[in-house]
Amino acid sequence: MGCFIQINYNMTHFLVVVHAKQIPNYLALAVEKLAEIEGCIVSLRIDSRMKAISAQKWSALEHVINKRTPVFRKDPLGLTDLDTIVNSRENVLWINQVATIQVDWILLEDATICLEHFTENTKHGFFALEFNYKRIISETISNQSLTLSYLYKSPNAESWRLFSHKVGLEKGLKNNHDKVLWNFPVFLTRSIFQEFKSIDEINLQPFKKHLIVLKTAILNYQIRLLWKIIKRKLFSKQYNWKIAFEKDGDHIFLNQTPNSFWADPFFLQHNGIKALFIEELDLHGKGIISAIKLDEHFEVIEKRIIIEAEFSLSFPNVFIENGRVSMVPESSAGNKVLLYQCDDFPFKWSLNKVIAENMKLVDAVWVKKDDIYWLFANKIEDFEYDNNERLYLFSSKDFTSAQWHPHPLNPIVSGAECARNAGKIICEQGKLIRVAQNCKTSYGANLVFNEIEILSQTQYEEKQVATKRPKSPFLGQHTWNDACNGYSVSDYLIKE
Repeated sequence: MGCFIQINYNMTHFLVVVHAKQIPNYLALAVEKLAEIEGCIVSLRIDSRMKAISAQKWSALEHVINKRTPVFRKDPLGLTDLDTIVNSRENVLWINQVATIQVDWILLEDATICLEHFTENTKHGFFALEFNYKRIISETISNQSLTLSYLYKSPNAESWRLFSHKVGLEKGLKNNHDKVLWNFPVFLTRSIFQEFKSIDEINLQPFKKHLIVLKTAILNYQIRLLWKIIKRKLFSKQYNWKIAFEKDGDHIFLNQTPNSFWADPFFLQHNGIKALFIEELDLHGKGIISAIKLDEHFEVIEKRIIIEAEFSLSFPNVFIENGRVSMVPESSAGNKVLLYQCDDFPFKWSLNKVIAENMKLVDAVWVKKDDIYWLFANKIEDFEYDNNERLYLFSSKDFTSAQWHPHPLNPIVSGAECARNAGKIICEQGKLIRVAQNCKTSYGANLVFNEIEILSQTQYEEKQVATKRPKSPFLGQHTWNDACNGYSVSDYLIKE
């Protein structure tokens, strides 16, 4: 069975202090994330002085908005019985006494209670989520980014330290409320192992920023958002993705059937044959992979369906490695990562290996550097429907291996404006350029080119070096790949 194995942090030991055996889903996910670290031990302790985050009462309008703009599959404040985690993982256990236990870190459910008798039990200190409902409302209504804040307290310190980073807004107060809670476990291990040294000392006080959030302001926000949703339904227009080869501003569009959906173009020339690999939708709206044989003028000679599955496939990343023509299509709907190899270019393909199971990776691309394969992809967590704003990095010595190591800085990029991949990594004059799509305002609004400055087992840095915006009448552009003879190939959103 393929899997993505976890980084070993030298037998790290966590103590998680909670208010009861049944805890909120978001906190249970934090326990699971800690338990996924190879060699990590997670001890659980109940202390009745801890308090869970209180569930908010949402208006009828907010429930309608949440239903019409679904982001998360589960309620972060729904309950998980910790016994289910203990029974399924050997490295998670209950403890009754703490007098003799010594751990690296203590994760508290409630940061307002720092239990003094735990101070002697931790080498490095306490961690907790800093959660403020009023701030979420303020940031949502004022259209700011959401603030995800962590608290850290060293064993002998008198005050807490706070550090935070921004995550993008969703539509609706409840969606943003839930997003802050769900993002806490996602970024938890990165924060503990990489970022805590740079935080500033503060006093743990209630949120005191001058803030007047009237019920009418919330109601106005909800009505405006609901009206946008209604207008989108009533006055929706037919848009579609079309594929074109482009050079110096000139476009050669493929001659495809009207109202057909062709997207995610990847070009490969092999044994004198020019071929384009695309996502196509079948009659039921499911994604399938097709290959198109082209002549020297990019006219279609023949098109065939080459790969189908019980679930949707897209983003047919095709390449030649170790002398074989191979492909890793996007297969997150199947909860696995698949490697195909070509038996007869370009139309005959067979499944070679399942690289990973129980892993929803989106639009994976890779590059080889310093004899290491680096795989970049967005990752969909089980609690969410999709993800355009967190980019993950994995590495392996063998591309066909079923063992890929997650980078300790995961997610290495956070932000819908640049996190989702839009094509192969460009290797040009000793530089590595990661092509991304801007999904901040809409899916695939434009392209963003990012130069990878540092890529190692412990560090990652990139900077934006260029953007490419589609010109009228095109309304979006979300995939870009090199072709041949100076041409590139992209898909463009147009109104039909």
